[in-house]
Amino acid sequence: EGHYSAIYSERTEEIVLDMTSPESKETRETILEVLRDTPPSDIRQDLIRAKAMLKGQRTLDEEGPIPVARPAEIPEHLRPPHDLDVEVLRRAKNVGSFDELLLTKGVGPATIRGLAYVSVLVYGSRASWKDPARFAYAHGTKSGRPYPVNRRAMREVAAVLREAVMASRLGDPEKLQALRRLAALLQESEGSGSN
Repeated sequence: EGHYSAIYSERTEEIVLDMTSPESKETRETILEVLRDTPPSDIRQDLIRAKAMLKGQRTLDEEGPIPVARPAEIPEHLRPPHDLDVEVLRRAKNVGSFDELLLTKGVGPATIRGLAYVSVLVYGSRASWKDPARFAYAHGTKSGRPYPVNRRAMREVAAVLREAVMASRLGDPEKLQALRRLAALLQESEGSGSN
């Protein structure tokens, strides 16, 4: 389970399947139970059922709202996979933990996404759909709008970054490339703004 205070990003997403969140603990446990207790062919059928539920198709015994975003709101990279590999499901049948599942040969993002949708939609577990990243703004406002360029402050930050690159364990070609990118960024920012 993640420690979110250390995750910063230049942008955040509205919908993210966060399987590391404490809110997703039930889903992680359900996935392991489903893998252990359900034949792979039935898990594949459950995925078909979950995808039908996402499209708004329900059976008579299903009630209440769908616990995930509507399909039009789900980004392409977060949609359920078309299918699940039976061999991969067989290999994952007896894993002891979610970490072990992630290390199973053939288990990748699509498999985890598919199993998560099955767990949430078919078995009713809860998962976190919130981005754990916080917006980072070193030279701008919370809304993402940049401050007018303070050239002195930018040069100071560039000097600190330059020292960090030089002190790093990068090889000479990588250091040179990082310093060139930093110089280009600094030159670009020098061309705009005030101060």
